[in-house]
Amino acid sequence: MINVYVQSIIGLPTIPGGQPYNVHAFYETLLLSVQSLHSPETPGKLTEVSGYVRMTQDKLEGIRSDFVRKDENWQE
Repeated sequence: MINVYVQSIIGLPTIPGGQPYNVHAFYETLLLSVQSLHSPETPGKLTEVSGYVRMTQDKLEGIRSDFVRKDENWQE
């Protein structure tokens, strides 16, 4: 089951624009996978996919700059 959630994160599509429907669908899929990897049944598995954060952010081309606009420490 863990591999299914990891593959779900890796397989998220690139969202080129900022269309709310597409971003919301991306978010819902990501949220389900992250919550599932963070559950009591899968202890410690979420940390195994922390290296995919940058890759996942890169898939949100249309809104990527919005992530850092309000965060002075965005590089960290």
